[in-house]
Amino acid sequence: MLLLATTPDFDQADDELEKDEEALVSFWIGHCTFLLRATGLTVLTDPVWSLRLGPLGPKRLVPPACSIDALPKTIDAVILSSACYDHYDKNAVAALVSRVTVWLVPLGLKQVLVSAGVPDDKVIELDWWEESVVKGYTFICTPAQHYSIRDGALWCSWVVNAEHHHFFYCGGTGYRAIDSSVGDNGAYISRYSIRSNTAYPNCPAFQEINRRYGPCDTAFLPIGGSKPRVLMSGVQGDARDMVCVHRDLDAHRSVVHRWGTFACNDEGMLDAVRLLENVLARGPVPEREISYLRHGQMHVT
Repeated sequence: MLLLATTPDFDQADDELEKDEEALVSFWIGHCTFLLRATGLTVLTDPVWSLRLGPLGPKRLVPPACSIDALPKTIDAVILSSACYDHYDKNAVAALVSRVTVWLVPLGLKQVLVSAGVPDDKVIELDWWEESVVKGYTFICTPAQHYSIRDGALWCSWVVNAEHHHFFYCGGTGYRAIDSSVGDNGAYISRYSIRSNTAYPNCPAFQEINRRYGPCDTAFLPIGGSKPRVLMSGVQGDARDMVCVHRDLDAHRSVVHRWGTFACNDEGMLDAVRLLENVLARGPVPEREISYLRHGQMHVT
């Protein structure tokens, strides 16, 4: 049932924002793609509608929750987190050009978007810790422990600040690089303390983001595509790692993504959320703080 998509009703966001103008309304389209609504702002994250991640990459098993045509007619900002195929979809970018006001990207991606048909003056390219203001919201390009498939292109996470809401989006990141003594069989789930072992130092970026910008109301964190762990842990954390990121950010709520859409690596479609449930049941943070959605489902913070 978790993999059965529901068609999002974007008009519901207006109703929720009328009830609470300080809310953030999110719709999960699939993988790393969210449609986010706050008062006076519509944001799309890492828009990917492709049926395969790259020419020979994983195949999409759950279709996007809606077509690009079904999205709101005006999207104030699109944020991209890297040039990798699961964050950058050239065909989706071309289809979105007429309805997007501004594209915010990390260094090295501006020319990639321009070559896909985006006007030069609609792309804002930022280095880590640089920021830009869109419709009164401050978009800050922040670090992540990831990679890019394009030489000279940076990767990032994003902080979006307004007076009434502060949210964080990360498309992909590692947290700790583990060695072969910690396998993929889940044997160390019951030993959650290993994630604090000094033999596996953690990425300091998220504590620094919290120090600079304060606790966030909502964090969007990636939990899937993390196997095999020995190879992937340095660039893509699993649910255990993202619980740590949630705590480093001091997030009020987190919504997880990057699971259940593509057949990634050696991972079953529900492995990531089952691991998350297992970890949360052991109590590192209250279960109510971290949510996963069905494709197309709405979440309100």
